[in-house]
Amino acid sequence: MGTIIDYVKNAVMPFSIDFPFNEADAIVFSQLSYFHFPSEVPRLQFDATAVSHCILQQPLHSHMDASRYFARRFQTVTQSTCMQRFIENPLIATPEQRHHRFSLGKSSQETPDQKTNGITPDNTVTSFSSPYPLKHLLRSEYYSSLVYDVAYSHHNIELLEALGSSPRFRNVMIQHFVEPDSPTSPVRFSAVTFDLGNGVLYIAFRGTDSTVAGWHDNYRMTFLSPVPSQAIAADYFARIATEWNGMFILGGHSKGGNLAIYASAVAPHVVQHRILAVYSLDGPGFSDRFIHSHGFLTIKNRIHKIIPEGSLIGTLLLSNSDSHIVKSTASGIMQHYPMTWVFNDQNQLVASDHVTALSAYITKTVNQWMWKFEPAKRRCFIDGFFDSITKAGYTDFIDIFADLKTSIPKIYAEIRQLPSDERKLISMFLTGLVNIAVNTLPELWHR
Repeated sequence: MGTIIDYVKNAVMPFSIDFPFNEADAIVFSQLSYFHFPSEVPRLQFDATAVSHCILQQPLHSHMDASRYFARRFQTVTQSTCMQRFIENPLIATPEQRHHRFSLGKSSQETPDQKTNGITPDNTVTSFSSPYPLKHLLRSEYYSSLVYDVAYSHHNIELLEALGSSPRFRNVMIQHFVEPDSPTSPVRFSAVTFDLGNGVLYIAFRGTDSTVAGWHDNYRMTFLSPVPSQAIAADYFARIATEWNGMFILGGHSKGGNLAIYASAVAPHVVQHRILAVYSLDGPGFSDRFIHSHGFLTIKNRIHKIIPEGSLIGTLLLSNSDSHIVKSTASGIMQHYPMTWVFNDQNQLVASDHVTALSAYITKTVNQWMWKFEPAKRRCFIDGFFDSITKAGYTDFIDIFADLKTSIPKIYAEIRQLPSDERKLISMFLTGLVNIAVNTLPELWHR
């Protein structure tokens, strides 16, 4: 048994039709989206704050509103001349294909450069700033700044070193990096684009960090669509799609997977045709209205959702798509991190038949709790609760959990300053959570 690092060490063939993109590759690039890349990696310049402000000031009340809004962002997109070739011969591997084709390169007599997907330089545009080779990150002076706040930082450095020596990954190019200017920036959005070298871009959206602003944006999903980060993700995708005539794969871990699905679903039809796959790695779902929208249903069959058997994040809200449940070496919330997901000797994720009883219990409790209240009340509760945390002087949950004896009284004091109706609503929500948890508890013991 191994990890994603072992997969990278064994992945010796470049991306091609014979050795297509697969879920392990999605884990690699989604994990890299958490890195804080050096200044040499080209940034995409656009005003994320302005997009966020526009959405909050003029909410898009339906999926059709969102489609029209973002269609204007894609107005110069043209359909790729190579689209049909990719639709007929997608560079996406099923588990069966991987079992037969991915054997450390031994199944092919061709050299790495002899077999490609047929994409020529004429199929792509060259208006991007010069991308940065992934292998150039292998500098020890970069390491501490790359992963200073990334979970399993030591393993991430091991992953980077394996990528730098891998024929499959070392020549991948990095570009269009976006992340907040500072830890206190109110807009928590980050993404990066990887050029696989075969006419395909992988757009990776970063998941939620530990900031209060980041989690506030998450919970807004229960009453607002799109939330600011979703709108920014769609805008980011639009900026790239207007200049790239090749194909796309989108993905991300945690909230990043949610953003990848959202950006794909609101893209115009002509752009959706160029999306080969969308990967959500233990990412939360959406509202019932969204998963039945035309845009979502158009890409539904290209969505690959992977969750660990102890998932506590990827099972929240609704997904309307099958999930690939996998084993993890960790327990509890630590299963959320793909660095703990288990690979077998065939370089495939080890599957599990179902989620754990605890995962099912927590998921049902939280989902029932949130959907019990109408959107207006959910908004009042969530905004009031997070605003109280901010007024108490906290910008990061790490600081809150570091000293709960101090932080909880300070936050409670701010809640007590809220108007009477808001205090009563927060009390009602918390009481409702306890009641649902107690009523659902018998199901946990019978699983």
